[in-house]
Amino acid sequence: MIAGSARDAADSLRMAGFRGSLLTDSPLAPYTTWRIGGPAELLAAPADRADLLVAAEWAAAHAIRWRVLGNGSNLLVSDAGVSGLVLRLRDALGDVAHEGRRIIAGAGASFPAVARRAAALGLSGLEFGAGIPGTIGGAIVMNAGWHEFEIGATVESVEFLDAAGVVRTLTRDDCLFGYRSSRFRSYAGVVLAPRSRSRRATCGRFARASSASLPRARPTSPRSFPPAARCFSSPPGILPGG
Repeated sequence: MIAGSARDAADSLRMAGFRGSLLTDSPLAPYTTWRIGGPAELLAAPADRADLLVAAEWAAAHAIRWRVLGNGSNLLVSDAGVSGLVLRLRDALGDVAHEGRRIIAGAGASFPAVARRAAALGLSGLEFGAGIPGTIGGAIVMNAGWHEFEIGATVESVEFLDAAGVVRTLTRDDCLFGYRSSRFRSYAGVVLAPRSRSRRATCGRFARASSASLPRARPTSPRSFPPAARCFSSPPGILPGG
């Protein structure tokens, strides 16, 4: 809960040097795939990574809880709204770069877009993400996967901004990846940029793998409702994706 008015908080954040967009009492429904959600007290979209750090440091200094909003895939937001600061990261952390066979993607980058970028570079290992909606940051938090493939298996390290505004680098072992889980599900803060290691592959191999992973829409699926990707985990003993 923000002490005082949200408008005063927005002015204070501006004075701290924040350059991105700021909205008070802004409905979150337009930013989720299910089109559900009441207002955020303060909704901020940082201009870039440095702007995100300004917002996190400001929130820590004023004892204001902050939450992260990526692509809003399968995110249920209460009609009562969300107190505190909500940080929308798609624009701030959307960059994708590579170093040899390594892909460095900002947490706000689209997972399918990162998979396509890797393919254009002749790199394999992330093609299963071509059919998984959402951002790379969200994929890391839940260790997104398809059948036997999981993003955690490709990770070398993850840059992470903790709740105190400190940037840390965690190794893959530090991330504690499990089936649809990671330490980030209970570790307050935000994934900034995972570094994934890929392997060389032919375009034909990527095309076959990515085509296989793309979900096949059923003719009976209603198209007039907000979309929802798969949002349940397989029970123990059942093959993921089966």
